[in-house]
Amino acid sequence: MSVGWGQPGHMMFDTELAITTEDRPGMVAAISDAMQRANINIQRFNASTLDEGGGLFHIACRVRNREHLVDLIGQVRRVKGVFTVARVRGSVFGKLR
Repeated sequence: MSVGWGQPGHMMFDTELAITTEDRPGMVAAISDAMQRANINIQRFNASTLDEGGGLFHIACRVRNREHLVDLIGQVRRVKGVFTVARVRGSVFGKLR
């Protein structure tokens, strides 16, 4: 599937991530720090624990382009205790504006 990111410049693109983690103190801060290192401004953030253990994060944010998204995913994957990071197709939160 080919994805178009528009023309170079100052455009930003909405995206959402689903992240599964271990359930431990400090995980919210660690995820937030990783997003800050990727120069991401979080628009919406939802964290919950799962019945079977672990944590689930849904995060809405904006990226400049595909490379910015790849950097963001890489930063989050490096967080100790993160199991999976996936871009959400569609939206968990609905329209963000």
